[in-house]
Amino acid sequence: MLVGLAPQYLQWMLIAWAALAVYVLVMAFWRPWRSSRKPLRTLFKLSFSLWLLAFFAVLAETLIVSLYSTTDAFSLSLVSKRWNERFVHRNNWNCRDDKRYEGEIPEGRKRLAIVGDSFAFGHGIKNIKDRFGDLLETRLNQVTKDHWEVYNLAEPGADTGWEVERLEKLGREQNFRADVVLLAYCMNDIERLVPETYDIVGSIINDPPKNFFCREFYLPNFLYYRMNHFRRPEVRGYFDWLKDGYQGEIWEKQKQRLEAIKKWCDERNAKLVVVVFPFMVGLEGDYAFEDAHRTLADEFKRMKVSAIDLLPVYRKAPSGSLVVNSFDAHLNEQAHRMAAELIWRTWWKDAAE
Repeated sequence: MLVGLAPQYLQWMLIAWAALAVYVLVMAFWRPWRSSRKPLRTLFKLSFSLWLLAFFAVLAETLIVSLYSTTDAFSLSLVSKRWNERFVHRNNWNCRDDKRYEGEIPEGRKRLAIVGDSFAFGHGIKNIKDRFGDLLETRLNQVTKDHWEVYNLAEPGADTGWEVERLEKLGREQNFRADVVLLAYCMNDIERLVPETYDIVGSIINDPPKNFFCREFYLPNFLYYRMNHFRRPEVRGYFDWLKDGYQGEIWEKQKQRLEAIKKWCDERNAKLVVVVFPFMVGLEGDYAFEDAHRTLADEFKRMKVSAIDLLPVYRKAPSGSLVVNSFDAHLNEQAHRMAAELIWRTWWKDAAE
């Protein structure tokens, strides 16, 4: 229960509960409500009203810390940061996994390497076994004759440029090899090429609450982000400015980065496959990135890279049923299962049978 809580915060909460208890003990010993002096009884009523407010505030703070655990889209709130402290554990390569990674592929095994961002990383997914990559690993080892290991190299906030650098560094320093590289492509993987990104993202991330209580205590912090920060126009329309990135000079640069991933795979005889994940907001109706999905499909076809798009599958689901919560549009467990199923049926089922 106390995982991820700062010692100073625990001291503040201990002091708060101790102060509430001391008041009860003093009142029980003094019993001012029995006094014949009206001002004293009035003072007691006022102080008791303030004590009740303080009690329920401290109780609510304790309950949200003890019982409530979830994420937000940018991991800005204290609740989300604590969620990461509790459920995100990293291995020897600083990847979110419970197994040790190594560069060479052990004899008798096959390796699937996943590169991507927070979608593949499993942001909002408590148990890593519920991620689509881990679900694929289980299915591959249950159904096929080969012994597969899945290396999940994804990282929240990663874009295509980061993924290229990650693969090149692992190849150079770890002699990393893979039989299959699965690129989990999200529509914001182009964002660092778009100039507006730095101003917009900076305005969202680099703006912590200025009030002490909203900054240091979980309940005020939670309410601040839910009622204020996450309702700001730049947050609600976070990806709107990216649409134009899938054309012109920016798109040409992005194609070069995709070619770099293909080149890395070709040089190591690894098969590259791509899964395109849509933004998980606005899927129903007039989805703003329809043209961008078609642009990507055409490019992967030109590159002769196997690619599937999850947009048609996800948009059939009820609105909001595939995301972690209303303030975190990352994939939930159901969305990961759907992705794993489609990937399996597309690339491995026929070979296994």
